[in-house]
Amino acid sequence: MLVLKEGAIFIADVHYDSTRLDFVDFIDFLKKTNPPQVILLGDIFNLLIGGISSCKNDNLDIIKALDDLALKIEIIYFEGNHDFNLTKLFNNVKIIKNQPILATYNNKIFAISHGDIFLPIITQIALRFLRFSFVIFILNLLNILSFDKIYQKICNQQKVKKLYKKLNFFKKLMEFRIKKYKNFFIKKGVNIDYIIEGHFHQGDEYCLENIKYKNLEAFANDRSFFILEYGFIKKYNLPRKE
Repeated sequence: MLVLKEGAIFIADVHYDSTRLDFVDFIDFLKKTNPPQVILLGDIFNLLIGGISSCKNDNLDIIKALDDLALKIEIIYFEGNHDFNLTKLFNNVKIIKNQPILATYNNKIFAISHGDIFLPIITQIALRFLRFSFVIFILNLLNILSFDKIYQKICNQQKVKKLYKKLNFFKKLMEFRIKKYKNFFIKKGVNIDYIIEGHFHQGDEYCLENIKYKNLEAFANDRSFFILEYGFIKKYNLPRKE
């Protein structure tokens, strides 16, 4: 079980690419502040799939920066739907593939995931299919044969994608997700106190049946990150360099 540390930093949905470079500033911030623990809650890259050579080549500088930083700071990376098969890319960063996982803090039990779980069955099947090694191998081969056109087309589509849209039904979705998490862990004999996830970019929180739910805002929207302090998850915005 993961042990959350006082002062741990959470960040989700950075969607780093050549047009969104704010994550470079965040890495510089980590180097200066030296937090005890950093939780990368998925979709840190707009597209990073271990086994797709173009993904690695395009993001090599940031991959190396994170891996080097993980020698000094505990970095835990939850795979998202934009970044997975990551054990092929990192040596020092701890990769969380199967989600949700449990964590403890101040005698409370946290359930944590990127958030692309408990989705419609067709979506879940599609996401799992893309993670199979033979599928990734074929996709990489096709991209090479296309002279990188497939990868570049996907990247270009992602670069213009709107990352934030207010979901008016999100309260009902939170209630649904709380119940899903609760039932998932009750079957394992565990009662959870807190849920943390990203993926939806909403930044809302809710409480149902004494379980607190926190959806993290996307760093890509407002350079937001979160610090676990004295039992609270406090939002901060990374200041821009003058």
